[in-house]
Amino acid sequence: RCPASLGGRVLSDCGRSSVRKHMEAGRVRQACDALLLYTRANGKFLRGLKNRREWERRWCLLEN
Repeated sequence: RCPASLGGRVLSDCGRSSVRKHMEAGRVRQACDALLLYTRANGKFLRGLKNRREWERRWCLLEN
């Protein structure tokens, strides 16, 4: 499971997620964009989670 934020760039718990792959390759913009892929829980789309991922993406992009 990935951390809620990428501020410390701690990705050890992310498995092989697209966020981790892009970050490790130095593609920060793509890593931030990949956060938008994670909007489901138990296979169900959650609007609140989408809203959170959009906020996290904006925050992630501010660091660059």
